[in-house]
Amino acid sequence: MKTIKKQFCMLTAAVMAALTLPCAGLTAFAADPGDLNGDGAVNKSDVRLLTSYLLNEPIDAVMDWKAGDMDDNGKLNACDLSLLKRICLSADVQEITGSIHLKGSSIEFEGKNITVTGTTAVISASGTYYIDGTLKGGQVVVNVPDEKTDSETVKLYLNGVSMENTEAPCLLVENAEKTTLHLVEGKENTLTDGLEAPASKTDPTFSVIQAKDDLTIKESGSLTITAGMAYGIQCNNDLKLNGGNITVKTENGDAIRSKTSVSVKDGVISVNSEGDGIKSTKGTLEILGGTVKIKAGNDALQSDTALSLKGGTVTACGDRGIKAGTTFLLDGCTLLATATDEPIMKPTTAAQAYSTFSSDTELPKNTAIGLEDPRGPKLSMTALKKFSYALVSSPQNSESATVWVTLASE
Repeated sequence: MKTIKKQFCMLTAAVMAALTLPCAGLTAFAADPGDLNGDGAVNKSDVRLLTSYLLNEPIDAVMDWKAGDMDDNGKLNACDLSLLKRICLSADVQEITGSIHLKGSSIEFEGKNITVTGTTAVISASGTYYIDGTLKGGQVVVNVPDEKTDSETVKLYLNGVSMENTEAPCLLVENAEKTTLHLVEGKENTLTDGLEAPASKTDPTFSVIQAKDDLTIKESGSLTITAGMAYGIQCNNDLKLNGGNITVKTENGDAIRSKTSVSVKDGVISVNSEGDGIKSTKGTLEILGGTVKIKAGNDALQSDTALSLKGGTVTACGDRGIKAGTTFLLDGCTLLATATDEPIMKPTTAAQAYSTFSSDTELPKNTAIGLEDPRGPKLSMTALKKFSYALVSSPQNSESATVWVTLASE
């Protein structure tokens, strides 16, 4: 036990001597995050190199200290080592195919399967690609020529990206069997069409993120999408939201929409839309987990066929709250749905109790509404916009629960 304590103290002392400026054996050049030895991959060799440096052990390679500065604070320390280890534990990012660096009005890149023309970068094969930096008036396109021959996943890692495009999607999946959008932990990403809302609503001609094939968004970083004229996120096939802190604001079109299906598994989804909130135009909409908050000018949740709320916490507030073309299943979800135009659609199948509420007058936003249950916990949620109708439900509450409302001041 004494030996272990001694080794730990030695490591702590070495780590606390954090690097502030480059020194002997280190260099500083533009490189992929985590690729300390510059071999084009992020793996255990980079972890060993950074560990040796922090322990003041001899290193027999030229080490790029900026690539090891994972939290981008100008120092190398234990936090960087922890972040690097976390990346290397993920099989998805052990080998980086290429990196795209957005440089304001130009694009630079390293690796393979990437071509750049002006302010457009095109990825032409499956693999793992990191994207960072700022770009105005350009886009990143995924276009795999033959998805039957190359049916593997295109993995895009947003590693601190800021993009604006007034004429086309910031991110466009033109052709690929599957594309996953990874939100790198601790990184903020912002995408916008940079346009003002029109005087009257018009049909958007594009989306800030547009995918013509399957798209999955995951990991734990943040993504903020702002659209004055465009849709927020649009997918022609299956759209899956499996993680991240995702905020979508649209002033004209729908916020999040897909043709085949929309599935929310995890993450924090915040929507403020003048159109529909989350919508499946020809298929199913399913929420399995996470926290979803929607303020919508039309339907908060809309499915052309089946709507299933099976988990998570959902606040769905719209002029019309919930709309399902065929069935509405409520089983395992904590839900507050509000509307102004019409009563909330009731579940066609409910494995948990729910209660409805209506008012002859329109109640203000930020009104607290919930359930008082003598046999269960008290549920409290908040309406995100004015409403006259509400439906509230929780898996923990029984049929004996009663609705309570506490009005907010205007």
